[in-house]
Amino acid sequence: PENHLPLAFPLLESPGKKLLSGIPGQSDPAEKIRLFMSLFKGREDVYAKRWQNREGRAGYAPVCRNEWKSPLCRKPAVKCFDCPHQSYAVLDEKVIEAHLRGNIIAGLYSLRRDETCHLLAIDFDDDGWQRDCATLREVCVAFGVPVALERSRSGNGAHAWFFFADPIPASLARKSRVTLPTKAARS
Repeated sequence: PENHLPLAFPLLESPGKKLLSGIPGQSDPAEKIRLFMSLFKGREDVYAKRWQNREGRAGYAPVCRNEWKSPLCRKPAVKCFDCPHQSYAVLDEKVIEAHLRGNIIAGLYSLRRDETCHLLAIDFDDDGWQRDCATLREVCVAFGVPVALERSRSGNGAHAWFFFADPIPASLARKSRVTLPTKAARS
């Protein structure tokens, strides 16, 4: 039905607490969007969208409201970054709903203008990623650090997500990105 968002939020684990799933699957779509936006916070003045060309190359690019609009957009002669007419689209509930419904693949710019962030992601793609994820999870549980794990789109890797209640300096997030896997490797 139109009201159903095909979405299963990752389970967050905390030692001594039950698994927290946030909200049930049959909840109101607006509640799911609010929950998603409360976890995945970053810049709201811009977001990226995934693209793929005919040769199969893919990537993410900021969404510009003037893209391909003549005479404002002069791609490919002028790169978006250098364009005097760039007008980035904002990350709002409509974009998140389209992302959750699978209509677009949106990307978040997690580093805010003040060099803080609300989340940290660790990417596992190399051989042994399943073992590495399991070890990281064990370390996080042992240290009382809530973590959400998800399989990557390819199925050949995973992402570990850490969400912060308040923004923290990105430099501190980067340090923990190194510290946690190092502790996991020593386990």
